[in-house]
Amino acid sequence: MQPAPPPTPARALAPAGSPAPHLEPAGAGEQHPAATDTPAPDRPWARTTVPVLVALLLGALTAFGQAHLPETLTPLANSSGSWTVVAFACALLPRSARTAALVGALAMLAMLAGYVVTNELRGFPSSSALLLFWGVLSVTVGPPAGLGAYWARTRRDLRAALGLGALAGILVGEAAYGLTVVSESTPAAYWWGSVLVGVAVTAWASVRRLRGAAAQVAAPVVAAAVATPFVGLYTYGGTVMGLL
Repeated sequence: MQPAPPPTPARALAPAGSPAPHLEPAGAGEQHPAATDTPAPDRPWARTTVPVLVALLLGALTAFGQAHLPETLTPLANSSGSWTVVAFACALLPRSARTAALVGALAMLAMLAGYVVTNELRGFPSSSALLLFWGVLSVTVGPPAGLGAYWARTRRDLRAALGLGALAGILVGEAAYGLTVVSESTPAAYWWGSVLVGVAVTAWASVRRLRGAAAQVAAPVVAAAVATPFVGLYTYGGTVMGLL
């Protein structure tokens, strides 16, 4: 016969009425770091420096674009409208109105610097008249463009209408100049495209972005007010630049 297995030790029973023993869960007593959602640190210097560096690069590319872009797009490399759009886009990043205005001016000046330095390295020095004309435009148009971008991003009232309407007016006004004054030396297709973009910005602002009848009406009014004197001012500016 096989020997009987040894008896299993009896489990100790707690006396009646005594609390059950507390069992520690696995891993109890270990220290675990608290799970926290730490927000990414804000870097205001990046919101200023990065857009300006991008503008500097685009200014350098402008020097090459004048010779290598397709004929239909050649005005893109010699257009105040395109430079204003770049300054406007760069100024969408800063979180204060003052910084946005500063970035608008710095972006235009950076594009001018990139263009002038690149052409100098290629053996095409820029005239003092060009530097003066575009330098004045940079410090006069850049800050309003930057401020308008800030308003367009953060507001939906009359100030946003002013920013978006002014941008659209520059695109339409320069297109009017291109289709009339320099129509024989520049492609009409580009200028009609600029008109369409300006009208599209105004329509989007009035229908989708802005709130309130006053702001929705103000956007096309501001666009027309900016575009109307553009031909005369641009022609006069070109004449003055030619005399310098």
